[in-house]
Amino acid sequence: MKKTLPFAGLLLCCLISLSSCKKYEDGPWISFSKPENRIRGIWELSSVYKNGSKTATESPSEVESVDGTWELYKTGTVLITYYSGSTILKSDGSWVFDDNKEKLDMTFTTRYSSVSRTYKILRLTHKELKLQYTDPDGVKWVLAFSMIQSFAGYEY
Repeated sequence: MKKTLPFAGLLLCCLISLSSCKKYEDGPWISFSKPENRIRGIWELSSVYKNGSKTATESPSEVESVDGTWELYKTGTVLITYYSGSTILKSDGSWVFDDNKEKLDMTFTTRYSSVSRTYKILRLTHKELKLQYTDPDGVKWVLAFSMIQSFAGYEY
């Protein structure tokens, strides 16, 4: 019994220190792969939330609408496929992490303009990506993605 008490204390300290090191608001608690490897791939934008409510008809821009795909490459290039009605459109741009890898700085084009965004990363796993963006009007947008194909093992 005397030996289990110190072990339980050590285990509790480890759990507390791991939870305090959690990088992203929605997790994961711990990951053994670098954010650079987890983010590279083809992501489908599966849900958009406006001020906490899921919406199927609104998005910060047409490029950030549901069912679009974002391809993020190691080179910092992003290729975006999105829909305007039944028309398939494409956009390109660039992405880079901030120094702490807690934000994603992205530039891309819409049909009418060039857009620069800084997204706060809420969640980044091998299968899920959640980005938060607050527009100039104070509207908080959350974009939820699902991984279609990972590029982690590839050089592009």
